[in-house]
Amino acid sequence: MKTFLKIWIISSFLISSSSPKLNLRDCADSDCQYIISNSAFWLSQSPIINPLNQGKIFVQYGLTSVDMSFDKKQIYPNLNISINITKNLSITSKIFGFQSNDDLPQVLGAGFQYYFGTNDTLNTLFSIQRSDLKGLHDFNLNSINVDLKKWLNWKKNKIRYGIGSLFYKSKISSDFRDLDLKQNGQINYFELEYLRSSFLIDLGLGFKISNKVISFSFITQKEIF
Repeated sequence: MKTFLKIWIISSFLISSSSPKLNLRDCADSDCQYIISNSAFWLSQSPIINPLNQGKIFVQYGLTSVDMSFDKKQIYPNLNISINITKNLSITSKIFGFQSNDDLPQVLGAGFQYYFGTNDTLNTLFSIQRSDLKGLHDFNLNSINVDLKKWLNWKKNKIRYGIGSLFYKSKISSDFRDLDLKQNGQINYFELEYLRSSFLIDLGLGFKISNKVISFSFITQKEIF
């Protein structure tokens, strides 16, 4: 647990020194659209859960770098808390906030993951997740992502891959109505994630790609009990 907290503190420092751009001021129309759609892409990240684990509560924290087509890389935090309800069903949640320039973004989300396959593997999952981004001066965002994925468990390694669709809707401040921004959108993507058990936590990487945007994630996960 101490190792997990150290990683959390270091990650929070990285966020504070390289906070993502979440305002629409002083940006071109196309860049403003990138901010909205790619913020939704960041919110679609879901936790990796092995249904065969004995644990009941999982905490997953990480950093996601999204290609915003800007000179400066945009780095976002992720925090997921999941509870195994049954062998086939887990409930997931996102409840956290951070500081980004003059904004105090708040992320609120919940969803579920359902696992099916043989009793020895349960290696296919279907998930739905709702995530909202609030607390910004310039826009708020609501999103729903639907995933169908497979996962492999080999020794200390976990690999998860599959496809998903993200549906989002934004509410833009009246100050930016003249930018003619799209308020609704859909992004289809392929995702590959890897976790490896290391000491008392799991460490891993994630890669997500669509025809519009690419993201890379650093992941830490702790099984509480």
